[in-house]
Amino acid sequence: MRVLRRDLLKTSLTVISFWLFGKMPAAKAFASSYVHVDTWGVIPEDGKLYFSSPVGIAKDSWGNIYVSDMGNCRIVKLSAQGSALNKFGELGSSPGKFDLPFGVEVDGAGSIIVTDAANNRIQKFTNNGDFICEFGRFSATPGNFFSPMGIGINSSGYLYVADGLLNRIQVFAPAG
Repeated sequence: MRVLRRDLLKTSLTVISFWLFGKMPAAKAFASSYVHVDTWGVIPEDGKLYFSSPVGIAKDSWGNIYVSDMGNCRIVKLSAQGSALNKFGELGSSPGKFDLPFGVEVDGAGSIIVTDAANNRIQKFTNNGDFICEFGRFSATPGNFFSPMGIGINSSGYLYVADGLLNRIQVFAPAG
């Protein structure tokens, strides 16, 4: 069941992405505001960085960038120049493992928070990738999820989670 749901979700996201972005013309006003300077993650896995469906990105206060690399079931920490500093996670359902990591965000303390879509949970890590905690499970009840995808944090530490297949946004206050 998990494999079928994972494949269905990944196929759906691919179709939606193509539908949304594959045929959309570039906005001239936006394009003239930015100039392309580099591309990261297109070299095969031979000690260099390679992404497979990067879907989420966040920046910490030190300038490091975190990418949710959905196809490789991991989070990649990059320097501001694009050098890989760390990679953590792999396919699985135990703490610290992922099944379709989607959204990634950095909180005020520098912790990395990841939506783990096919495991229906949120996981929290240190900025070096050490597992801290997790919450949520497959359920429509408040505080649980059915494919959490997008994530955001405000300046007060409130966490906003787009609960993808339940068509809702859940809001979580910091504990304590």
